[in-house]
Amino acid sequence: MLTKCKSAVLILVATLAFASTGCMVTPNESDLIKTRSTPIDFTGWTTLPNQTVKIYAKDLSDHWKQIGTTKSGTKKYRLYDQDWYYWNTKLSIPAPYWDEDATYFPAFATVKAIAGDRELLTWDRDFYDYVGQYDSLEDLYDAHGNGAEVHIISAE
Repeated sequence: MLTKCKSAVLILVATLAFASTGCMVTPNESDLIKTRSTPIDFTGWTTLPNQTVKIYAKDLSDHWKQIGTTKSGTKKYRLYDQDWYYWNTKLSIPAPYWDEDATYFPAFATVKAIAGDRELLTWDRDFYDYVGQYDSLEDLYDAHGNGAEVHIISAE
């Protein structure tokens, strides 16, 4: 359990120090869910309390549509001389956002989060295994960052 807590702190520290407006920690790239209606945990951090975070999914015409919203909390976490506020929500991705034109799996959906007017950065699932092995967070992000969007895979 202590190892999981340390890993979570490393994820938070690395992500927040690099992304000045915030990040989306979950879902991760290529997360596999059982069915398309399975609720997904969306979690992350912003630099402002009570900040609106909007969750978007890409439709089959490559247009982003808002599918959910949440707000960051008011409890601050101080790291790197910056205050950070946790946000989370649980959402199912609606049917129009599942692309069935996949080669190796039944369907996938593309999602992202926006706080204010900025997309929140995401990371590869295992990036925290490499924290401390790079000279800078920029180098870590170059090797293990995932841009601002992730793909969710449905097993059905």
